[in-house]
Amino acid sequence: MAKTFGASLLVGVGWFVTAVIAAAVGEWSVPEQPDRDCSGFGACLSLLDILPVIVFVAGVPLLLVLLLAVTAAVTRLKLPAALAGTLSAALTAAVVGAGVALYGATR
Repeated sequence: MAKTFGASLLVGVGWFVTAVIAAAVGEWSVPEQPDRDCSGFGACLSLLDILPVIVFVAGVPLLLVLLLAVTAAVTRLKLPAALAGTLSAALTAAVVGAGVALYGATR
């Protein structure tokens, strides 16, 4: 049980690391835009500038706790570690996505 849980957790974390790296690479591959007015606060910040703050300050603790809880529940189904980790990452992303959608709907 402990081996499956650890391997499943690593697979789940791997999916989120892959998503963050994909977002960073996608931002780096966008060509440079012409000069624009940057007089306002945060007017010239790109996703790549804000990404470390989002990931390390807000995202990591929330995702880690949620992923731990979901992985603990999914590993009880006796699935292979790769499938359990992928399912854990998908369920965690769905919960976070629903929370973001709910937050957006109430604003």
